[in-house]
Amino acid sequence: MQVCHACGKEIDLGLGGSAGRRDECPHCRAPLHACRNCAAYDETARYGCREPQAEPPHDKDAANYCDFFVFR
Repeated sequence: MQVCHACGKEIDLGLGGSAGRRDECPHCRAPLHACRNCAAYDETARYGCREPQAEPPHDKDAANYCDFFVFR
């Protein structure tokens, strides 16, 4: 089970455990494919991401197209 960064509630993403760009939390409708839900997200890292090849995000709460996204 994964947890939504916005509301803190558990989300069942199924066997694959991945979120698509347009997927939203069923509880609060926050986008799931967002930096704050990513395993590489780290506020102390440069641009808030530990993945050196990722482009700096404009909005860490918004849905994005990052190829390195892995749900935490």
